[in-house]
Amino acid sequence: MKSYPVLNAVPDGKTPVTSSIQQVIDACAAGGGGRVVLTPGVYLSGALRLRDRVVLHLEKGATLMASGNLDDYPLKDHVPAGFIFAENAEGTGITGPGSLDGNGEAFWDKLPHPHAWAEDKKHYGTWVPHFDYQPRKRPRALILFAQCRGVKVEDVTIQNSMHWTLLFLACSGGVVRGITMRNPLHGPNTDGIDLDACSDFLVENCDILTGDDAIALKNRNTWA
Repeated sequence: MKSYPVLNAVPDGKTPVTSSIQQVIDACAAGGGGRVVLTPGVYLSGALRLRDRVVLHLEKGATLMASGNLDDYPLKDHVPAGFIFAENAEGTGITGPGSLDGNGEAFWDKLPHPHAWAEDKKHYGTWVPHFDYQPRKRPRALILFAQCRGVKVEDVTIQNSMHWTLLFLACSGGVVRGITMRNPLHGPNTDGIDLDACSDFLVENCDILTGDDAIALKNRNTWA
């Protein structure tokens, strides 16, 4: 597989590098596909769109961090789609061993006074930490694949999601293998893996810690 390193991006965790990474993704797709490679460093980025036969590869020591600015996320039906997004793509995905950070704390606030209904739940043992937090408007998912085929997400660490972490909508023939997921337990609705109206998927050897569902199976296809 041909590699396309991202060379014109400052990996200091402060300088936005969205356009630099997206240009390499688009060039990789135009060249027939391959791996877009991030070398060690912290890359601050807005939403990125993956293309056919393009795999985003994060080397060891590389962290791709989501912007906390909602203006950096394109809208789909009036809702920001996702940080890493692909629609109607084939043979795309994300691989490690680097990490992807959703910068979740930028998208919710701690409530000064918890909801009364949440306080009541403490007496019945059904209270969870995210009841004390209120989400702002945020992307639909940290990583979103919609109507894709042959997707793979392997050997990458995913952390601090701002919403659902890894969402597949109406996808087929996918593999999620060997990922580590670490989300704050107080993060509202930070599901691990959501498979919605999908078929022929393999999920194995994943280590998931999150404040909501680890793996959720659904059949409603809210993308259609």
